[in-house]
Formats: sequence, structure tokens, C-alpha cells
Amino acid sequence: MTINADLVRNPYIDYQETVREVFAQVLSRPAFPLSARLFSMACFAFEADAAVASDGPGFTEAKLADEVNKVADYVYERLWVEEFNGKSVDPERPMSMIQSLLLGRVRTCTTLFNQMIMATWSEYITEKGSARGGAPLLDIKSSKQEIRVKCADLTRQYVDRRDRLFAILGREIDHKLQDFCTRFILSREYSTHDTHIACVQRLMLQVALLKYFLVSDPDLAVGIRRIDPGPSGNRSVTQEDRESLGRAVSIIIQRTECHLEQESNALGVLQRALLDQGMQDLFHTALFVFF
Repeated sequence: MTINADLVRNPYIDYQETVREVFAQVLSRPAFPLSARLFSMACFAFEADAAVASDGPGFTEAKLADEVNKVADYVYERLWVEEFNGKSVDPERPMSMIQSLLLGRVRTCTTLFNQMIMATWSEYITEKGSARGGAPLLDIKSSKQEIRVKCADLTRQYVDRRDRLFAILGREIDHKLQDFCTRFILSREYSTHDTHIACVQRLMLQVALLKYFLVSDPDLAVGIRRIDPGPSGNRSVTQEDRESLGRAVSIIIQRTECHLEQESNALGVLQRALLDQGMQDLFHTALFVFF
């Protein structure tokens, strides 16, 4: 079934408050991890938009009510638990798209955002000339530094850092990202050409970017290494540690969110790239959930 993103008029415009309430309800379910809740939102979006596709059955209130009931019955969260819970998903595809976005913006974005991007790349530096076998590099030159990063190494190191960070602060980070998602949904204005898929995809892209900047932040990495130096020197995390790191997480999210607000057009280009690369289906959208 083909989703037509250029609808003459989206009938859900008349029900946008209902849809907002559905999304807000899903986001407020602490029994499930944020990834499960975002997956549920994506499933609802794809099912709801399918009804108004050019080859779909057409919108009815009964169809909307059926989808709302599925959400109320935790159908999609249970599907996530059955299919994905505890399983690792390779983040290389979304990572490559995020890096493409950053590469495209690093020369033209604000000075502060440029510094943030460069700082994250510095966290993944490999020794100059260490790439073998023609492995791809991110090769960023500036007047102050040269950054060379193996793409495969970047993804692997990102996953290692992410898992370590979330093992310590996963619940706190989920809560702060939930707050971001709720703000995004409640402030979203639906135009006559918008779709739920476009809305949820934009949200997932931004959450993935927030996670990338969190995981790759140099100062936060220092804090994590200080309290968790590794298996040989592992120690318990105190409440003071959690509060200190929690404040750092809040600052990074707020700072990144401000920059992303200024990068709306670039995010739109990235969304269109998903379409151009045939990545508009639920599976590819869900890849960003597990980033």
C-alpha cells in the first residue's frame, strides 16, 4: 500500500487534538521503555495514514476508533516486546544518515553548533593513517584540527558508549527524552498536507540526534568514566553522581534542542532523503527507535 504524502486535505486535521492525546498517552507509559513507546507511535501513524492513502480504504471515524483502541490495549508495545526486546539492532544505517546531515551542516551552521559537532567527532578520532583496506573515513579539516574517523569504528564505539551510559542513566535519560517528545507533540501544528508518518519520523530523527550528542559529548563521557572506570575498577553510582550527571544530560538536551530548532530545513532534507532511498516504511522508520 502506497502512502500519499501530498494529500489534498488530510481528514485527520479535524481530529488533531485526538491524535495529540493518543501520542501523549503513549509517551506517558513508564512501564515500557521509550523505544517501545516510539515504536507504538510509529505503528499508529502508519496504520492511520494507510486509511487515507490513494489506494487505501478511506478515512472513517470507526477506523480511527479502531486504531485508538489498539493503542489503549497496548497492542503495539506488546508487539515491540515480542519482536525486539533484548535484541540488538545495527544502528549503522541511521548513523550514516545522521553523519550525512552533520557533514552537510558543519560548514554553514552557527559557530556553537559547529563546535558541538566537531567535539563529538573528536571523541571518535582514530590514529591518523590507521585506516586499512580502504575503510571509509570521515575526514574533516579545519584551521585548528584534522579529524579522521573510521565510519565502522564510529558506529561500534557509539554503541559501546551508549550502552555504558544507559546502563547508568537509562531511566533518567528516557524520562528527559520523553519530556522532549511530549513538548514536540503538543506544539505540533498539522497542516493540510501533513501526515502522522511525517510527524513521527521528524520526532524520531530528532530523538536520534539528541542521543548521538548525548552519547558523544566529551564532558559527559569524562563524568561516566570517572564513576565507572570499567570492569577492573567498577564502583556503585551514588545519588550525588546521578544528580550531577542528570544535570549534565539536561543541559546537553536543551542545548541540542535549541540548535535543532534552527536546523528545521536540514531535517526536512534528511526526511526527504529517507523517501528517496526507499526508507519510508515502518521497518526503516523503526531503525531510528533503536539508535
